Amino acid sequence: MGAAEDIQTKNIYGKTPVFMACEKCLLDVVQWLFEVCATEDIRTKDSDGWTIVLVACRVGHCGVAQWFTEVGAAEEIRTKNHDGWTPMLVGCRVCHLGVAKWLFEVGAAENIRTKGNSGQVSINLACCDDHLDVAQWLFKSGAAKNIRTKDGGTSVFTAYSGGRLGVAQWLFEAGAADDTQAKGKYGDTPM
Repeated sequence: MGAAEDIQTKNIYGKTPVFMACEKCLLDVVQWLFEVCATEDIRTKDSDGWTIVLVACRVGHCGVAQWFTEVGAAEEIRTKNHDGWTPMLVGCRVCHLGVAKWLFEVGAAENIRTKGNSGQVSINLACCDDHLDVAQWLFKSGAAKNIRTKDGGTSVFTAYSGGRLGVAQWLFEAGAADDTQAKGKYGDTPM
């Protein structure tokens, strides 16, 4: 009906209709948009450096992320945005264990140790937001509990300071008791 050129139009944040469809987990809409206008670069980024795969992982939609990797965006599973967030960091922060496991299996296993710009790794983020199942899976998959962020905090520090009792108890029992006395950048301890 005359709005075909709007399929690739970006809003003020650099997001196209494909980005918007990913944010709403609308795989059928994403696929249709690509079918009618396959010229859009699937590696395009919005104004904050978010790729379509990053957006799909942030909202926990493995189907959208998988589809994009199958149609040519496989390397995007390791791409960082302007804040240093990878799909693995994003998935663990918002408690999408399925996304994290899928990324691990398809080639982003090293990203469980990749630091964002603030120095946080996936397990720090999972502990910060009380995602015990994600933190336990990350630890079993090789993530270290005691990696320090730029402000000196470890997973124990973020769990304790955020009042995340379940995660804090698990970290303590899993051998991170020494971290309860570790000082952060400003001299504060988790206690």
